Amino acid sequence: MTEKDPTESERRAELAAFLRAHRARILPAQLGLPARARRRTPGLRREEVADLIGVGVTWYTWLEQGRDIRVSVEVLETLARVLQLSADERAYLFALARRPLPPAPALDIHPVRPVLQTLLAALEPYPANLRDDRWYVLAWNRAESLIADWAALPPAQRHVVWNRFTNLRLRQMLVDWSGDAREQLALFRMAIWRHAGAAWLADFSDRLQQVSPEFRTWWSQHEVQQQRERAIVMQHPRVGRLVLERVMFVVEASPSLSLRVLLPFPDTDTAAKLPPLWAEPA
Repeated sequence: MTEKDPTESERRAELAAFLRAHRARILPAQLGLPARARRRTPGLRREEVADLIGVGVTWYTWLEQGRDIRVSVEVLETLARVLQLSADERAYLFALARRPLPPAPALDIHPVRPVLQTLLAALEPYPANLRDDRWYVLAWNRAESLIADWAALPPAQRHVVWNRFTNLRLRQMLVDWSGDAREQLALFRMAIWRHAGAAWLADFSDRLQQVSPEFRTWWSQHEVQQQRERAIVMQHPRVGRLVLERVMFVVEASPSLSLRVLLPFPDTDTAAKLPPLWAEPA
């Protein structure tokens, strides 16, 4: 016996229930909306969703009632972002709406000029990487590879925040991983404010929320920070305690690129430990 396809009314009813369920799980604060008293049900109101996706309240109400209306790809994409759907949930939404699923946004990775590669190598024994304005890492030196093995990752995962939340080795070395990761996330959100609403950012946060419960919790709190306030303290298995300071430079010829270098913190013995450590085979 083969499983039959749902009828049109069943499909619309499932779409309506799916939207209601996911609307109920989004808190207004997650989208920067003011908290209102006397909410009879949890989550967003229909009128709030309608306003955020740019449609009329009546039209959206009909959609959640399972009416026979056609939904555009553009509205579905905006709905997926507002409801903070995962990649699988986004695919399910498009299937229920019987609309073609657009491909995930491709990363636009620019080649790094040889002079910048030379600069990275010259910064040994200090870990250094070159990143774009979305915090994707484009190039790095060998010292950096002992903290993050960027070469082993696909380009979509060569991201500063992705590394901080998924790199188990780094997590074990950082003395205060949760404080460091939370600060890193606040710095990232502050730095990429111009990308708010961009498809790549929605896709990135969806993927990371699926693999990191800490990211899922802290991302929804919308914390921001202008500059790093703490040293990076690591307990390295071979040389012991390292205290490093993050220094950032903007590349003058390419303002969308930044150079990050980890330098020994003053008045510590870290400077003496770095040369022999980074001189060892990677």
